[in-house]
Amino acid sequence: MQRIAALIALVVTVIVIAAWIARDRGAEPVEAIESVVDAPVDPAPRTKSPGIDFPALSRETGPLAERLPEGQQSKRECTDRELVAAFEERLDSDKSRARHAALASTLTESGNTELVLAGAMLSGAESPFDAIERTQLAMQLGPQHPLVLWQAAELCSREQQGEFCGDPTLRLNSEQILGRNGAYWSKIAAGRIQRGEKEAALAALKRAAVEPQWDDYWIERVMLLERALAVGSDVSYALRITEAMTVTAGDDGLELSLMTRACRRFIAEGEEWLGACTGFGNRLVASRGLLHQVQGYELLRNIYKRQGDDYKLAEVSADLDELKIALEEIEEADFTGLMTDDRIAALFIDEHAANGELAAIRQMAEETRRIKSDPDYD
Repeated sequence: MQRIAALIALVVTVIVIAAWIARDRGAEPVEAIESVVDAPVDPAPRTKSPGIDFPALSRETGPLAERLPEGQQSKRECTDRELVAAFEERLDSDKSRARHAALASTLTESGNTELVLAGAMLSGAESPFDAIERTQLAMQLGPQHPLVLWQAAELCSREQQGEFCGDPTLRLNSEQILGRNGAYWSKIAAGRIQRGEKEAALAALKRAAVEPQWDDYWIERVMLLERALAVGSDVSYALRITEAMTVTAGDDGLELSLMTRACRRFIAEGEEWLGACTGFGNRLVASRGLLHQVQGYELLRNIYKRQGDDYKLAEVSADLDELKIALEEIEEADFTGLMTDDRIAALFIDEHAANGELAAIRQMAEETRRIKSDPDYD
């Protein structure tokens, strides 16, 4: 059981802590990365951007029971050891890679924008060329679908992807649909860093710091993948949700690591970098995801320490200490309910969308404890 809890913790927290610890390790030198003020951040709720519609991914499709598979709606099923064992088997790396590759091929033939996109997401780092080809196909089917454009930005944030990332139509559609989302510009900046385009990366970082929205669409991507995983599968909703989380959990890790390392290196070059990186850090700490928050606090702490601003340094350090305590609480939580109980999984998704990752994990842990202490609770 401890092994299972550790696997689930990996989905929602270990990547956060790993990125946090890794900040002081010997990372490769950043070969590349204009001015924003330390403006107040409006932490926009996790709703869609104006004009963006996710009709197939809406959570508002009726009562909870109508959204879950028949016969898999009891909270009491959180103690079902067979479901726990099934999830452990599904996470076996060799088996999951083979299963994802086969499913991705099936989804690619569907002709459905979101299923083809799911196939691209399942290809991931294991098959980057397949991921690009399937993303291009999804772009042909839905050239202005926000999650397709987000997937393209994700791929292009990792490294130069040739003509794919330089496609002017892709850039036009992305800026039209995602241009007011600072998280999108963070990915653009990361890709430019990778390509050695320092000034262009700085321009994108400035946009990341000031655009009115910040949304990584993580919940929407998890929901999309859950639906795709249901193709040809009879596993529970909770297992599909948790597996979808494992696929998408580390998507932003490399990008954020690149950006924060670049900021630590270049803030000494002048006010433009200092202002852009400070604004960027403030956006991260006001976001909904734990990884973003940890990286943001660490970046701001580094900036204020360099500036000798003891007051702001103390404020940020205190906020980070509170987050550390929360992370320690999470490490002690029982995560089995998330992967074995469909209603808890659905509540997790809704709570994350409304109030962020930390609130969702706390609610999930509390529900699991309540069920185990009262078997008749439902």
